[in-house]
Amino acid sequence: MPPHPTRNNLALVTLLGLIWGLNWPIVKFAILEYGPWTTRALSLSGAALVLAGAALWRGESLRISPRAWWRVLVPAIFGMALVNILNAWAQMVMETGRAAIIAFSMPVWATAMAVFFLGERLDARKSLSLALGAAGLMALAWPALAAGGVSAGLALAFGSALSWACGAVFMKRFPISGPPLTAATWQIGAAAAILTTGMLAFEGPAIGFHGLTAGFFGLAYNIVAAQALGTWIWFGVLTRSPASVAAIGTLMTPGVGVIGAMLMLGETPAITDWVGLALVVSASAIVLLRRAPSGRASPVAKTPPAPGPAPCGDGELLAPVPTAR
Repeated sequence: MPPHPTRNNLALVTLLGLIWGLNWPIVKFAILEYGPWTTRALSLSGAALVLAGAALWRGESLRISPRAWWRVLVPAIFGMALVNILNAWAQMVMETGRAAIIAFSMPVWATAMAVFFLGERLDARKSLSLALGAAGLMALAWPALAAGGVSAGLALAFGSALSWACGAVFMKRFPISGPPLTAATWQIGAAAAILTTGMLAFEGPAIGFHGLTAGFFGLAYNIVAAQALGTWIWFGVLTRSPASVAAIGTLMTPGVGVIGAMLMLGETPAITDWVGLALVVSASAIVLLRRAPSGRASPVAKTPPAPGPAPCGDGELLAPVPTAR
């Protein structure tokens, strides 16, 4: 398949940022009506089915070597299952926009972990990113700290970002040989199985249908648009563009999430939220939008781009995970 023009890819990336960003306020309706376990189990199950269908349509085998299963399951737990359920719980107890900002600080913490666990050098660019990310989190946490403590929502959202980063670094340290789409399918499928188990244990097998409510449409949007369509667009863009181009959609997501939460949920971000958003997006941009050496596009990752960042040309973490959260 010949590469699509960059302009077309940028249009798809922009669409992806809008789809994923709007998912944050929209899915909250589903979480509140159906529960966090049920919402996340159904959405990831839908995404796994779509990815499996895409792999078969492209003629790619879904076979995974028995010796590679532990490399699939560990990032499925930390980079997918924990991230999704922690984000859902965070949205239940704090503002959606703030949760989105904190969750998408993941590239910053993955960069820090890569220094310790992958031996990557902490240069001036990464140091600046870490400083901006820490300052952004401090701005977001300041209202809670000024009140004498850290909120549960803040802890859950930050735990999600750290878990996401752990999954990304693990993927970098222990890559899986084979088609990226195959690994992503099994990782999301394994995460769906974990969340389905949680759903059965904590919320029961019955999924109550209460009519065409906001929760129903939120669940449908999360499954069809955010997870299935969004993941399909992500893989298409990532295989035809530099990873830095694909990363633009990720950088858009928290900003769109904040604005969407204002319009749909009536949230009113404080000045500290806007400052935190600017700092976190700037920190992520520094590590995600690095130009490839010699003016050439970063090669497409040979290791799976899900659930963590895809490696760019010099082996650094780039282009976060294909999931709407």
